[in-house]
Amino acid sequence: MKKWKIKVAVVLISLCQGLQYTVTPVLNQIHSYYETIPTSLVQTLVTAPALASIVMALISGWLVTRISKKKLVLTGSFFMGAMGLLPVLSNNFWLLFASRIMMGIGMGLIMALSTAVIAEHFEGAERSAAMGIQGASAGAGVLLASSLGGLVGKADFRAVYLIHLLAFVMMAGLAYCLPETGKTRLQENEELKINGRVLRLCILTFLESMFFSAFTTNIALHLVGEESAVTVQAGRLTSVFSFTQILTGMALGFISAHTKRLALPLGVLQCALGGMMLMVSAANPVLLVLGAVFFGISQGLFVPRAMFEVSELVSPASVALASAFLTLGLNIGQFVSPVVLNAAASVFFENAGTREVFEIVAIGGFATALIAAAIRIKENDRQEEI
Repeated sequence: MKKWKIKVAVVLISLCQGLQYTVTPVLNQIHSYYETIPTSLVQTLVTAPALASIVMALISGWLVTRISKKKLVLTGSFFMGAMGLLPVLSNNFWLLFASRIMMGIGMGLIMALSTAVIAEHFEGAERSAAMGIQGASAGAGVLLASSLGGLVGKADFRAVYLIHLLAFVMMAGLAYCLPETGKTRLQENEELKINGRVLRLCILTFLESMFFSAFTTNIALHLVGEESAVTVQAGRLTSVFSFTQILTGMALGFISAHTKRLALPLGVLQCALGGMMLMVSAANPVLLVLGAVFFGISQGLFVPRAMFEVSELVSPASVALASAFLTLGLNIGQFVSPVVLNAAASVFFENAGTREVFEIVAIGGFATALIAAAIRIKENDRQEEI
């Protein structure tokens, strides 16, 4: 099988994941339209797919021993498209909310399996490079979805539902490019299992996910000005965030070679810096762009690097299971982010405004980065550094 086809498949999988963010630029419009719905619940529309993803992540490691990765990925892309289009049928908020959750079935499958697909076909430095492509493509997916969301949703937020038709285009590309390798087969006496290092990585991923999700769930509500102008500005800032993620993913190999085990704490630190920029001002364009850049660096560095590390910590047969656990931490962090950060802002600042949320991200991100760096430096690990 030609490696370029595998790389194209990796790109398509990551682009499909970006459809989660179609509603990000229009959250302010949705909030205005559904006046009786709490702000935290409206924000959760961005992270709601993570709820079903949690379930799919838990079972995907087992599913690959029963169903081929290609069939699972195609099923996932179908759910992303079909469930994304479902709200076209009605203006009911709860249908919209349910459809976003059901999108998570597809998102959970393709997120957990993208790492397994790469690990199956690439080794060593080539695998790291493929993970960088994955990270860059994920940023491109967010850029595509949020840019289109900002453009087509300017007049009516409901138009963003149609963007999910792209999932079926990506599904066709995956059917052509992704090879059929059959079910994952275990060797005699081999078991699917993970280890303590994977679990520690999952906990760090949970915290990182909770912090960087603050950008996509709060940016449209953080801005000031006319509703239509805010929609466009939120789309542009999300595009800056995504473009930065793309560049960071492309440079992943270089960054990883120079930072090694400190790459992940460095990724968390970028969240803290982004939070600092945004908590200072909701109107200063320079600070807003810098905030988007730091959050983009964070996601572009942390997620693909974590996926690479987890693929190296277990046996080939257990990669899908380990990446599923990492996806679990990623999705739980996304889903609880609005509730946890808003609650923390209320407790510490007696106000759950977006400025206070970004202040929580700045403080929590710095603390997490320092603790993670200290743990990694002090780890008494005889294995060669990844």
